[in-house]
Amino acid sequence: QTVNFSGSTKLDPILHLEMQNARLEEIANSLADSVHYRSYVASGIADRLVSIKLLGTVDELALEIERRQQIKVVVDHENREIRFLADKVLPSFYQKEVIENEHKSNY
Repeated sequence: QTVNFSGSTKLDPILHLEMQNARLEEIANSLADSVHYRSYVASGIADRLVSIKLLGTVDELALEIERRQQIKVVVDHENREIRFLADKVLPSFYQKEVIENEHKSNY
């Protein structure tokens, strides 16, 4: 039997990541190392202690860590990097709420 793969086919390995009382920086490094990527962790969250036991693709693990830790985890396949960012909060100038007539003069 022959199996043909097109250029767009991507095989994602299933990873098992289990760490007890590990710093988020250590978790990011382990996750990145498992897929031969670089890692970046925001300094404000790098020392946060976490215990995790996860199974899935790198993207699935990133989403679960993001959900559980309430941070932003970016898996950048193009640049081969995983980034752990401080939070999901957008800067205030990106918020969808618009104050009507905010810039109108009262005169």
